[in-house]
This record gives sequence, structure tokens and C-alpha cells, in this order.
Amino acid sequence: MGIDEIDRELRDLSVKDCPLCHTHLGAASESSNCSECGGRSRTRTLQPLLSHLRCTMDSEIIEKPMLAFAMSRHECKLIGELFPSFVSVSLFGEYGPGHVTGVDARDLSRYEDSSFSGVYSCLLFDYFLEHGSALAESFRVIVPGGVF
Repeated sequence: MGIDEIDRELRDLSVKDCPLCHTHLGAASESSNCSECGGRSRTRTLQPLLSHLRCTMDSEIIEKPMLAFAMSRHECKLIGELFPSFVSVSLFGEYGPGHVTGVDARDLSRYEDSSFSGVYSCLLFDYFLEHGSALAESFRVIVPGGVF
């Protein structure tokens, strides 16, 4: 992929309106939260990125749930709009109705191989050192062609 293609793809991910409340962001700093709903800047590219990824995935892959670690309510809204189902999990903390606590990214043995369309997390790998085992487990539970 050349620099022009990368530049074009990055422009396609730019967001002019908040993907949560649709408020125009104007000249808001890329690191500022939305002034209307408080949506974090890190969620701004989540919707176009997931939309792009979903368009490239086969429908039988998308039918499987997304395994989502420690989703904020904003991330939950955006992922829920693009994927028909997800399993909300974390090692610690409560993240809403139906959430499963006690799930360690380094040991997903409670889930079968190829159980999920993908694994979603934001900043999860900052909290532990065993990245290799967490990556191996993530890729084990993702269906071939799924997303991480």
C-alpha cells in the first residue's frame, strides 16, 4: 500500500460529526470530548473503522457475536449498531446489563475456538505483560476472517 492509499484511507476515517449524538464537531481538538454528549475522542473513528471492517467481512462471520472487553456505554452503542450481537466482558468491573465479569484476556478457555466475529478492546493490553498469551487466545476464539 502506497502513501497516497494510506492518506486516502485515513481521510475516509475522519469524522466531522460526533458518531454518538451527531453534533457537528467543528474545530474541536482531536483530543477533546464532544461538547454535547461527552463522547471521548477515541470513539470518533470507531464507527467508520468498524463500518469499513464490517463491509469486508462475510455475512456468516458477522452472525457470530463480537467479544468486547470493558466497553464504555459509548463504545457499546457504536458496536451494537454495527454488529448484531456482542458479549460484554471484563476481568474486573461492571459494564451494564448482561455483562460477564471475571473474563481474563490471557485465558479465554471458557470459549470454544472460532466462537466470535472478533475481539474488541481499547487500551486493554496496557494492564498486563502477557501479551503473547492474550493475543493467542484472542485469535483462537476469532473465526477465520474475523477482526481484532
